[in-house]
Amino acid sequence: MNPWSKNEEVKDEVRRHFDEIGKTKAVGYLPMYTITDILLISADDWARTLTERGLCVRVFNEDETCIDRGAMYVYDPRMIAELTERHKGTILKKGWKANAEFIIETIAKDWFERSDPIMPFIRELFNDTFD
Repeated sequence: MNPWSKNEEVKDEVRRHFDEIGKTKAVGYLPMYTITDILLISADDWARTLTERGLCVRVFNEDETCIDRGAMYVYDPRMIAELTERHKGTILKKGWKANAEFIIETIAKDWFERSDPIMPFIRELFNDTFD
């Protein structure tokens, strides 16, 4: 058993981050092992909890994402649409499609350099204010 799975503060912190999706951030993700080994719930149960809140869930296996052992991405398509409109020029210059499914698939697949022109958009999706 993962020692973090016994730490309720860690579990609460993870849940708090996901409570913000659809409120202060458009996207969040967790490695699959965090869901099963730390939160100690099945990926299906976690996904059901999130979709009941009106969020979308997409699971990527380890071959589809840059996250080791796969990841679950959770997102609010309305918030993504709003942010996409704000960053449309950069998104189109990058050659991306301006829809939530494409954006989630693309950011799940690759890590982007901090200097990449798309990073302000990605950071805003995650409400990432860290430098």
